[in-house]
Amino acid sequence: MKFIFLLFLVAAVFSGLQKNSLANRLPRDSLTSYESGNFTSEDCIAPPEFCNHEENFESYRCWRWGEVDRILMGCITDDCDVNCRRTKNNFKNFKDCMTKALPVCSIFH
Repeated sequence: MKFIFLLFLVAAVFSGLQKNSLANRLPRDSLTSYESGNFTSEDCIAPPEFCNHEENFESYRCWRWGEVDRILMGCITDDCDVNCRRTKNNFKNFKDCMTKALPVCSIFH
């Protein structure tokens, strides 16, 4: 019974996070205060980058905290544009992502 309640709670939280996505609330051209400081819970839902232009074909593999499937969250790979501004949810490797994002983003640790 507790497990079912936990699943409903997680689903409710994530559906609310998608509606109020950080990407929709932050201005794309003024992110200096957002990029500085420690990794926070708001960074968990941030995209790995912000772009003021259309997608470029120059990309690199990055790691970010994101949705593994509809319920589980974790460190996943993404293709990031070299000409975009990186956010704190943009990591060089899996270990870096797990070290910085897991303690903040995971409610199961």
